[in-house]
Amino acid sequence: YGTTFLYVENGLAAKGSLTSHEGADAEVIDVAAISPFVLKTYKYITVVAPTHKVTVTTEGSGTASASPAEAAAGEKVTLTAAPASGYNFKEWQVTSGGVTISGNSFTMGNQDVVVKAVFTAIPAEPADPAKQMGEDGTPLGKGASIEAADAAITTCNSDEGPAGSIYNGLQAKASKVKNTSIKLTWKKPAGTKKFVIYANKCGKGNKYIKLIETTKTSYTAKKVAGKKLKKGTYYKFLIVAVDASNKVVSSSKTIHAQTGDGKTGNPTKVTTKAKKNKVTVKVKKTFKLAAKQVGKKVKKHRAIKYESTNKLIATVSAKGVIKGIKKGTCYIFAYAQNGVPAKIKVTVK
Repeated sequence: YGTTFLYVENGLAAKGSLTSHEGADAEVIDVAAISPFVLKTYKYITVVAPTHKVTVTTEGSGTASASPAEAAAGEKVTLTAAPASGYNFKEWQVTSGGVTISGNSFTMGNQDVVVKAVFTAIPAEPADPAKQMGEDGTPLGKGASIEAADAAITTCNSDEGPAGSIYNGLQAKASKVKNTSIKLTWKKPAGTKKFVIYANKCGKGNKYIKLIETTKTSYTAKKVAGKKLKKGTYYKFLIVAVDASNKVVSSSKTIHAQTGDGKTGNPTKVTTKAKKNKVTVKVKKTFKLAAKQVGKKVKKHRAIKYESTNKLIATVSAKGVIKGIKKGTCYIFAYAQNGVPAKIKVTVK
């Protein structure tokens, strides 16, 4: 291939052997054997070698090409690969054609070639655990990392703790109080592996300190911040339920409990206007619970708080006013400063 021959158009007779040229309607002969007396018209042609196609495929995200896209045996083919954002080019693979790729090129053989450019995703940088918020966008919401919860709790200046905690998850409370100890009890939400308890004396200047980790659903605090509990003193506690991946399952509302002093005590129950703790309201109608903390000489430290288990059915205001939203059933918790609750069943008709 690539040799120049004389192409004869008018059926000549010549000396020497004749060579057939594929695709031409004449004979191709060696120029040296031509009889000048026989030729009438002629021209020179170059016999071109057959070419083979190069097909380029991709795996992953990116683009790739070959230049030239068709080549004859022995020609060099150059490959180009461009990864998409977030990907790296890994390698070339020969799917068919029997060629060997060196760097980004290969020498064409005697058949079509198929090659593949392989792209791999660049691993994402590990997220900062301290910034992994929960499903609700808060550091105490479900799915938040314990690192995010810990950072938010231990830097919080509010006695009520950071946003994202709910009462219904753990229903934590101070169940037994003595002069120098406070016993906490709570429920275990599904998927919980352990609990982390934070505490300190009540007061905005006293930030929460990590107290202990436990797998149990009760704990008696006798020391906070390395010091023994003093009688007649209010302490605050916050409990976080954590799963096996160190993600928050649920977080308690802050428990405010006073150690005994022989004069004042903690709430023992919460009463409301709901008869037998049941309320029936119509859609868009309201009912006021008028909840009260009941106990022996309770010193009011924080107002009663309220929470609905399903705000799509019924809501409850900070003043304890229930409002029917749509037909269905849910529960409203009215809980005292130490976590002791009244659980009201609400039916919306």
